Amino acid sequence: MTKVHGGLPSTGQTISSLWKRWEEYMESSEPLSYCSRRHWINLGFLSNDNLLPDLWENKLKEESSCSLWSREKMINSCFVSSLGVEKKRCRASMTCSKRVEELKPGNYLRSGTDVQFSESVLVPGKFDALHLGHRELVRHASALGSTVLVMTFPGMAEVLGWEPRKPTCSSKQREEIFNAWSEELSTNIYAVEIPFSKIRSLKPKEFIEFVVDDFNTSAIVCGNDWRFGYKAEGDVNMLKTICSEASLVADVVGAMSLDDEPISSSRVRRALDDGDMELVQRLLGRPHQLHGRFDLTKKVVSNLENSSPRTGLYRARISSGSVDCPVVVRIDRNEEATACIEIVSGEVPDDIGETVDVNIHHLLEAK
Repeated sequence: MTKVHGGLPSTGQTISSLWKRWEEYMESSEPLSYCSRRHWINLGFLSNDNLLPDLWENKLKEESSCSLWSREKMINSCFVSSLGVEKKRCRASMTCSKRVEELKPGNYLRSGTDVQFSESVLVPGKFDALHLGHRELVRHASALGSTVLVMTFPGMAEVLGWEPRKPTCSSKQREEIFNAWSEELSTNIYAVEIPFSKIRSLKPKEFIEFVVDDFNTSAIVCGNDWRFGYKAEGDVNMLKTICSEASLVADVVGAMSLDDEPISSSRVRRALDDGDMELVQRLLGRPHQLHGRFDLTKKVVSNLENSSPRTGLYRARISSGSVDCPVVVRIDRNEEATACIEIVSGEVPDDIGETVDVNIHHLLEAK
């Protein structure tokens, strides 16, 4: 990121005077406050991680004929970058800049993000297991635009008083999956998290207006059972009506089926509870992966981030970095029902990392 300094510029200044003041601040040791940095971004001097001198230098040459409209158009020229994806020029969204906070590896965005999108296709939902049905939603979205936002709303269980439970998919694997889907579908895929507490009180139409304004949404893709808005008042029929009135595309995708039963995160969890790892792999399109910390001395993986299958003996693979080896593991739970993994057989090298992934392939013996 370019380190910048300076105070708050005035929007009433001419372009040349703004440019001169900007150069003065760049040479200054004065720290840039959040407010003044935000203002410089809004004037077009700064983007997420770039100074944009070319745009301003070009405008300096045409200042005498620079209309308010063209100046505003130039001000709204910023960039959004995703790791490993070519930077694209986008229109700035002031409301979006209040919502986005941090760009994560794997194109991961947290609530509040300081990123601007020229146009986006929104795919909202829980996305717990990231199964083949979720991939189908993203595939539909990729056909409607080059920037896809997979939007989730963490904190729902806490706000609604549901019993807390671990996610089916670890955060590390989620990022890897979104990267893989992005490459497979030739689409920029971002995982956006908006705290449920921030949107809970929005009525259905207000929620749609929020995502349109904050993320320049042109289309919304969802499953046929998706509900939204305060007390889940909105359904897919209401979505179609709201989108039609706002000239947005609403693509409602029917559930994918496997063996004449819909693919869902709930079905994945049931299969995990049964230890049916073959079915889990068919639903996910990949083996179920657990992520935790490895004690080489005890040959135990603990502090598991995500949900494990039923207790029992399993054929598995343990990996960390370049290390990947077959093992037989025992999954057990203590008195607090916390799962851990014990390596029963298989050679694990001494240089394996402290954090590991364990892919569970087949139940050998139920406990």
